[in-house]
This record gives sequence, C-alpha cells and structure tokens, in this order.
Amino acid sequence: NFLSIPDDELIRTLAAHVPAFNGTAVEDGRANDFIAAALQRVLVARGERGRVVAQPRVDMVSQRTIIAFMVRDSGVNLTLCAVRVPAAPGARERDLVALARPFIGAPYSRTSLELLTNGSLRDYYRERGYWGATFERPSAAIEAGCDGVTASIPVHEGPAYRWAGARWSGVERLTPDELERTLDMRRGAVADAR
Repeated sequence: NFLSIPDDELIRTLAAHVPAFNGTAVEDGRANDFIAAALQRVLVARGERGRVVAQPRVDMVSQRTIIAFMVRDSGVNLTLCAVRVPAAPGARERDLVALARPFIGAPYSRTSLELLTNGSLRDYYRERGYWGATFERPSAAIEAGCDGVTASIPVHEGPAYRWAGARWSGVERLTPDELERTLDMRRGAVADAR
C-alpha cells in the first residue's frame, strides 16, 4: 500500500540497503526486519508518516505464504472505497466489481487484490470461455469523490473460446455421443471452466 512510491524506487532502495535482496522475503526470516527498516527509511526520506510492518498471507491458489509489507498509521485513509476494471465491457465490469465488493471498506492491499485477480476474477473469465484473459498488476490512487483508495485492475480479455468437439479414445462402455451429452459438451457452446 505504498501509494506514492513507485515500485522501481522501492526495489532500488531495497537492493541498496538489504544484503542479497533478490525481490523476495523469507517467512519468519530476520531479513524481513532489514526489508521493513529499508522501507521505513524510504518513507522518512520522502517526509511521509507511517510505520512499515510485515504481514504473512497465504495465497489460496498456490498455498504459498506471501510476506506483505505495508504502511500503517500514515495519516492517510487507505481504506479501499472503489474498484474499477478498465477495458471490461459494462456488464462484465459490474460483475467483476461485485466480486471485489468484499474488499471494499478493508485496508487497501495490492497483495489482496492480486489474490482476488488470480482467483475469482480469473475464474469469472474462464467460466465465460475467456481462457486467455490476463490482468495487469492492480494500482491505486486517492481520487476525489471516494473516501479512501480507488483501485484499478486493467484486464485484457482476448477471445471467448467455444467448444469445437472432442476425440475420445479408450471408451468401451459409453459412446462418444453419450459422453458429450453427459458432460454437456455441445459443439459451439462456450468453453466453460465449469
């Protein structure tokens, strides 16, 4: 949630102040103290308030622990008040924003929005046949008319895939037609992840 500091500046600072920094943190590692101290120096050098804390989170998809470094007590309202999904057509953007609704009112965290993106938002697209849909990294800003942080998660949808058919092999008890009817694989239907 370092809104006013570009990622490349944070990475440069960490590389200069944390021995052997390679872009990662270690769960329960002493290196996290060095990373937090270096990030704190960035805040102080820029004249910004706040204290840096490290918080472990679990990525539900990969089951890996992620260490999220964040600013607390900054004097700025860092509550997520709105989410936008640029490049998603109207109805889909409304659906995607609805999936993000549980995050509204919580402290802004890019890590949390990346987990949302790699989970529910990606699943939403795959259920509609958009197997190539990709998301850019979430960004955030303080905007007028929103009491807190507005997040943006740009999407590149790509084409929606349709079911063209299947070739079955090794089938003994059912015919290919019976399998396709049972699995609801209708030629021309959306290639739905479900």
